[in-house]
Amino acid sequence: PGDGSPIPTGIFLTHAHIGHYSGLTQLGREVIGAGGVPVYAMPRMETFLRSNGPWDQLVSLQNISLR
Repeated sequence: PGDGSPIPTGIFLTHAHIGHYSGLTQLGREVIGAGGVPVYAMPRMETFLRSNGPWDQLVSLQNISLR
């Protein structure tokens, strides 16, 4: 990012608690514009991220890579 902050090399998410996943939006083009940050998620969490905005945009624009 422009301010010199490091981009995470990976993120682990276990469930859809707002305090756990809301920060993913900072990886989008409006803030960091990250590319392919691995997000390791349980199957239900992965489905949530793929199916709900604004997180689905992070997937489609490849800011994050769900694993």
